Amino acid sequence: MLKMFTDGDNTKLWVEARISDLGGGYGVATSEIKTVVSEITHCLDELDEWAKDRPAGLGNPASEIDGKDKRVVRPSPKGVTLTIGAWNFPINLQWIPVVDCIAAGNCCFLSK
Repeated sequence: MLKMFTDGDNTKLWVEARISDLGGGYGVATSEIKTVVSEITHCLDELDEWAKDRPAGLGNPASEIDGKDKRVVRPSPKGVTLTIGAWNFPINLQWIPVVDCIAAGNCCFLSK
């Protein structure tokens, strides 16, 4: 997904499409694209941390066996998500939820 926004002429095409759809200047369009790219890189940087097992809260400490009881919370995808946005929404308001859904391991549909 990062390549979709940053490879070659893709950034230029996204900026031109944003300007032709919603108007505004080059700076506004570029900042919207950079926001999405920033979210993608943030998710890529944090993905290992988010996917790690976390210790679970202790239910009844008296029932535990020291060193043997390993309760963990294991993050897992929830399934398929739908992101609905209007055609005249800024790019970042449509794509950031999609990026987050994919980073969480879900399939995501984007509808306009």
